[in-house]
Amino acid sequence: ICGNIYLTIGPVLFSTERIVLNEIKARGTQYVNEVARANAIHLKRGDLQRIDTLFMDKLQSEGVESYELFDMEGRILRPASKIDTYSNDAFSNKAKNIFKQTGKYDLTYFQELGNNTVGIAKTLMVGNLETGQNEPVGIIAIKFQPESMTKFTTMNSTAYLKALVYTTIYGVLFFGFIYYLTTRPFEEMRMQAEEVMRGKRKDLESKTMFIEMNPLRNTFNTVLQKNRELSNEDVGDFAEIEDDSSYVAIFKEIMAGTDGAAMILNSDKNVEHINEAASDLTGMRENLIQGENILDCARNEGFAGTLIKLCDDSANNNGTLQSDFYELEGDPYVINVVSLMGKDNFAKAYYITFYREK
Repeated sequence: ICGNIYLTIGPVLFSTERIVLNEIKARGTQYVNEVARANAIHLKRGDLQRIDTLFMDKLQSEGVESYELFDMEGRILRPASKIDTYSNDAFSNKAKNIFKQTGKYDLTYFQELGNNTVGIAKTLMVGNLETGQNEPVGIIAIKFQPESMTKFTTMNSTAYLKALVYTTIYGVLFFGFIYYLTTRPFEEMRMQAEEVMRGKRKDLESKTMFIEMNPLRNTFNTVLQKNRELSNEDVGDFAEIEDDSSYVAIFKEIMAGTDGAAMILNSDKNVEHINEAASDLTGMRENLIQGENILDCARNEGFAGTLIKLCDDSANNNGTLQSDFYELEGDPYVINVVSLMGKDNFAKAYYITFYREK
């Protein structure tokens, strides 16, 4: 964005600034020329009382910040408040030294002083009847800061701010347009493919206007359909979630053959079965809690949280055994959890056993 502003608006503003600066130099040159024309002869004759620079006063000359009229030795002649003192102004002294070093007294010296201020200096030249040449008798140095430069700086700041705001808005719209034509369709396809693999979607569908991707999307749909066929999944209507009752029945048969404390949860972690030993240990009775979620019927949240964590860990590890310690009836017990995984790779039932640690 900043680069765009610099490459588009920058050159125009820089060119305009240079034009305004040249105009300021021209106006300042007019002031120094007027001072030189009206006062050079008075300096030559030593008639200092007749020197007139009143028009350089701020009230009469717009843009003149300060000025100094001094002789070639640096002694100030005007303004009246500085008469008979030597100039200690950096610009005035620099202009005097440049004129003396170069010997080019007929030129006007310019310097950009910063803060929208331009320094302008010119020598006052008077003809010498003996040599027939013009010679310098004094120097006028002006610091010029017209209101137009201040206004121009404000206009520049406003222009940059407007350009930044408009460019940001258009940039967001442009990159959003590019995003929805390029990256977004691929992200959408990836997320839909993951949903198809998890059995939550039948095939890939496009919600964006990027018809060029239709052949690729159709190819993916064909591949996913073949994958479902190889996995013996329903390829007709949208595949239904596999029922967990058969898996719960398997664990029920296992629990019938054990004397230890055990309980069975279904895929939603609702209590399906709990034997007498587990009921005595946990305080939960099958006829009272059957079908309720373990979070709702456990005697405390810590116990329920431990069971749920073990169930989730087993489900995330393909049904493998997960164990943890928990204190029940004042004694430490080992809680073991295994799960049965369905064809859709989701856990369908959890078998939980409790063994007292010795």
